[in-house]
Amino acid sequence: MAEEQKKIEQMVLELNQQQANADVLRTNVEAVEAQINQVTITGVTLDGITKAEEGQDILLPIGSNSFVFATLQNVQKVILGIGSDVAIETSIEKAQEKLAERLQELRGISTTLQNQLRTTLQRIEELRATVQEVYNKMQQR
Repeated sequence: MAEEQKKIEQMVLELNQQQANADVLRTNVEAVEAQINQVTITGVTLDGITKAEEGQDILLPIGSNSFVFATLQNVQKVILGIGSDVAIETSIEKAQEKLAERLQELRGISTTLQNQLRTTLQRIEELRATVQEVYNKMQQR
């Protein structure tokens, strides 16, 4: 009986750890998905700029489905953030290439995190079933 109780305690401890891991993975998936959305919006905006002319009035997305009125002064170059609060001036074409690379990388990260989350959730279900089984056996005695 004491061994079974100890086994349940160990499994419950692991179950709690796995649930905490799942929470962290969910948070990370959400953060990466938000980055994917930002990069996608940036790409759409750059696509629109390539079709515009200098001096043209545009609606510029600023996030949260909000826009500002703006006038394009240069349709050849943009300032692109490259990380760690560093930005570079580059052509729109190069920026689009960088964004496509970033998007591909983020999608890969998202897939990896989702796979880890799926595995963690499967382990949680296995642990729950095992704990319930051991507990039921203890109750039958």
